[in-house]
Amino acid sequence: MTREADTKPRWRLIALDMDGTVLAQSLTISAGNLAALRDAREAGVHVTFATGRMFAGLVQRYARELSLADPIITLNGGAVWSPQGRLLASHPFSARQLDALRQIAASAGMDYVPYTAERDGDAAALLTEDEPWIKCVFGSASPGEIAGMRRRLEDTGLFEVTNTHPFNIEVNPAGVSKATALAVVCRDLGIDPAQVVAMGDSLNDVAMLRFAGLGVAMENAADAVKAVADMVTLHHDADGVAHAIRVALAGP
Repeated sequence: MTREADTKPRWRLIALDMDGTVLAQSLTISAGNLAALRDAREAGVHVTFATGRMFAGLVQRYARELSLADPIITLNGGAVWSPQGRLLASHPFSARQLDALRQIAASAGMDYVPYTAERDGDAAALLTEDEPWIKCVFGSASPGEIAGMRRRLEDTGLFEVTNTHPFNIEVNPAGVSKATALAVVCRDLGIDPAQVVAMGDSLNDVAMLRFAGLGVAMENAADAVKAVADMVTLHHDADGVAHAIRVALAGP
């Protein structure tokens, strides 16, 4: 007779990046990925998103469509939401970090887009509002400008510096990442990191892939992401998430 423990899935939580991972180029979730995610949930596996996006919009839409039940990580770990739209935790810039960020941006002459927990917008406009900034995104078509800005931000030791595209830089307070937020979600759910499958494609996913028991990079992922992954799945436009779920659930 099979013991109850033997019938439980080895993997208890799947954490999914969105753009370039579970979302197709059309910003939709394919029928194949949707079916695999529902199969995983029916097998007793928790499913959540861990994205650089804000909660409002596509994140909220697909959380509802998939009937997600667990906390959702947004803004690269800067804000965590319930699937019903309640802000559970946020990690804004300190006054010192914000001053340093603005000074570096001004000296470099680079524009940026700040994000609060619930919206993004013009930096000058958001400065007048009583909403703490959680993430800032810089963009440039110049690789040299991107590299220089990245070095300046990293040299301060005040920021977590990643990207979602070769031509952008995403900035959060130091110590804030998808991995740190995922650790809290795991703690609250009573799940060991070794029981987590994390999937992603960009540098803002690296810490999360390293944290998880199974880190999965998409075929379209950056080389640096593939280098830290335990597995490389199919392209995000070829149901790569579904393929990885099938492999993981069929494993020992």
